[in-house]
This record gives sequence, C-alpha cells and structure tokens, in this order.
Amino acid sequence: MSKKEKKKAGPVYLIPVLVGFFLLSAVLAVYFFLVTQNDKKEDLSNQPVRVLMLGNDYMVINDVPDMVRQIFGSSGIKRPVEIKSIALPDGRYGIAQHLQSQGFEKLTDKTSRWDFVVLQDSPEKILNNPYEVLKDIRAVKGKLKGAGTRFVFMMPWASFQEKTRQKVISAVVGKMANNLSLRVAPAGDLIFRVQERYPDFKLYMDDNRMASADGAWIAAASIYSVLTGEAPTSGRAEVFYAYGMDKKKRLLSIPENELEGVCRMVFAGVREGNRGHRLSLQKGASREFGVLREKAGAKGN
Repeated sequence: MSKKEKKKAGPVYLIPVLVGFFLLSAVLAVYFFLVTQNDKKEDLSNQPVRVLMLGNDYMVINDVPDMVRQIFGSSGIKRPVEIKSIALPDGRYGIAQHLQSQGFEKLTDKTSRWDFVVLQDSPEKILNNPYEVLKDIRAVKGKLKGAGTRFVFMMPWASFQEKTRQKVISAVVGKMANNLSLRVAPAGDLIFRVQERYPDFKLYMDDNRMASADGAWIAAASIYSVLTGEAPTSGRAEVFYAYGMDKKKRLLSIPENELEGVCRMVFAGVREGNRGHRLSLQKGASREFGVLREKAGAKGN
C-alpha cells in the first residue's frame, strides 16, 4: 500500500468514532433534559392540588367530597387543596351521563388542570355492563390529557351482607383498574371488612343499600389515602356538619377509641388494592410522604 493510500484510509476509522461520539452526546443531552423536565413537573409548589370528583348517589349521600375536603383540612397539610365535584342523587346517573353534561364540559375544557380525577359508577352498571364502564372511563381519560393527571376509581359497595356480590364487584373493578392503569379507592371492600371486624358499627342506612355517615366516611378516608399516600389519623380524621349559628356536630358515630384501628384498616386496604401504583403525586420519597407533605429530608414546600 502506498503512502497516499494510507493517508486516505485514516479518516475511514475516525469518522464512525466521531459520529458515535456526537450521537451519544445527543442521546445523553435529551435524557438529562427529559429528567429535568420530569422533575419540574413533579416538584411540589404552592399551587393547589386540584381534585375533580364525578359520581352519583353513592358519592352525594352524606357528601363524600365534603368529607374528603374536611379530612384534608384537618390533616395539617401545608399545600392547599381544591375539590370540585359533580354528584347527583340518582343511582342511574353514571360516568356515561357525566360525559354528556354541561358541567363536565366546563370542568374539562382546555384550560382545566386536574391532579386527580375520582370516578364512581353504580354496582349494577359495573356488574351488568363492565365494558361500557371501561369505555366511559377511557373517554374521560381522553378528555383530560393533562400531563401528570392521576385517575382514581371509587369502588362502590353491595347491599348489606351481600358479601359474594361485593367480591364480584371487587374483581371486576380490579380488572378495569389494571386495564386502564387506574388507582382504586376500595371503599366497597373496606366497608365490608370494617363491618366484619366491628359488627356493631352501623355502616348502612335503613335501606341497607346506601352507606351511613360512618360508611361514607370510610369511602372518603380511602380516597384521602390514595390521594396522599398516607393514612388518616384518628386525631385528624373527624368530620362535622354545621347546624344553627356557627355550631358543629360530630358526624361520625365510630367510637374515638376504635377510630385509629379503622384508619389503619383503611390504609392497609388502599395499599393492598394499589400494588404496582405509586400513591399520591410524590416522586421518589423514601418514606410514606404524600403529595402534600414535605419530601424526605427537605425543609418544606
């Protein structure tokens, strides 16, 4: 080989090396940019955590959204929480009807931002038309394409002592949750578990279908646990209703000495029902810190 041929052969090996170097640099730059952007999205701020709740009489009787609001308000959480709800006292009103309502349209326009969307449908619809419910939930998710929005399904409950029916509801909700990557507030399962552990508790109204104030509180506490990644504590889990002039009355009839045990049962059920999902919006916390709490080792929000 001549000297001229050797000089021409040199760059043949150098060019692939340079191309590979630049490609690697570009990939690393894109990677670090995405990581930085993701951290910005997950970073806690002073902006309120916004929660949209859509349901029917299972949610509106005893006002589950207001119970969730009260538990947040008494929890000592620093970050503000805004809860908007559309829940009508009609068991036939479900996610399909919400999709067609003007209220839903207003709350899900392009300017809306929701950190959590809590959905609920009737047990009859879940058992008789599970694919319709799945389709409706998928349509809601299509309407709300905001980055970082978590979707939570509040599991309804079967009538009093219909344990087998509740197991079927639980199984169907579990399959829907896996299919659609939903978090689950397992209210129905928890009402049955708490009733079995505390048979003297009155968790249903006289019609044996709708939850009493105590049963509705269990549903609200399960939603709180999904949204924060924390258990409610007995000292800060009370809810009240107002009557008269600036007077409040304790809404729960669960004895105070039993409330801590119920709180633990609620959180254990939430964690069990959400295996594989990170609860709350908190990213990478080493302990059970929720979306509204300080990060482990951080000074504050």
